[in-house]
Amino acid sequence: MDTVRIFVNRGFVPSLEEVRGFLIGGPVPGDGLESYIATCGDLFLEDGLVCPTGQDALVSKSILRRKSNDHASEKYLEIAKEFAAELASYCPFVRTIALCGSLATGGFSEEDDVDLNIITEDDSRYITYLMANLLGLRYSLQLRDKPRDSLHNMPILPKVICLNVVIEEGWAVPFERQDEQMAFELLLSRPLYGVTYFRELLKVNSWLNSYFPQIYETKHEEEIAHSRSLLGSLLRLFCRPRKARRALDALCKALSWIFYSYVHWSRRNDPEAMARIEFIKRVKEPYEVFQEGRSSLRH
Repeated sequence: MDTVRIFVNRGFVPSLEEVRGFLIGGPVPGDGLESYIATCGDLFLEDGLVCPTGQDALVSKSILRRKSNDHASEKYLEIAKEFAAELASYCPFVRTIALCGSLATGGFSEEDDVDLNIITEDDSRYITYLMANLLGLRYSLQLRDKPRDSLHNMPILPKVICLNVVIEEGWAVPFERQDEQMAFELLLSRPLYGVTYFRELLKVNSWLNSYFPQIYETKHEEEIAHSRSLLGSLLRLFCRPRKARRALDALCKALSWIFYSYVHWSRRNDPEAMARIEFIKRVKEPYEVFQEGRSSLRH
């Protein structure tokens, strides 16, 4: 079943209710799904989880994942909301900030970081990226005793906030990528800021209906409260001329490249971390930082 395969590609298996709600083509009510699993031969049901035959180890891994989430998720969800409110206050170009990754899918542990997808105005990608990373450093300082592993670590400090992607809105209306993995990412995303914009974005991307029509019925959390800071107001004023915004974005791109390169250099002796970095680059194509959206597919 394709839906289960998508979950497995992310390293865990779904519950029966998750399969029922996240089926490609739309949710299926009733007990017909359970009967299908029992007779298809490629899947089995154990402890409420749907697992492909021959991948039994994923069941225990997924159970542990859910238990760790129950312990840590509430604290880090509040951190995610606080971060989103602050970033929206300081950076006037942000259109929406959505929670994704393990905290959004119910498998968070304290070694994980808080994954966020951000959509920002055109010509402001690296302004937003740099400001978000600088703000994230403050959370790393505050939580410097946070448990960490080699995959969720920075030099000296733990990594608390992870910018999964920062996408300019011109690349998202519609998205260049229109495959099941992209659709699933959007289905699981939980907008914290810019909820109305996020809903409108889904409507513009009508291709999602061919994968997950239920995405248009998803109930999202209420908008987080925030107010525009003095810095945010000054940035908006300074960047009103398009040339000024592009110049500042180019400067922020150069500074971000230095930070990005240093973090990768610090992991050069960790084969597992380097392999993970290369895997993430492939999965995020063409939206990985320093890839240029639509232009990266044309060259």
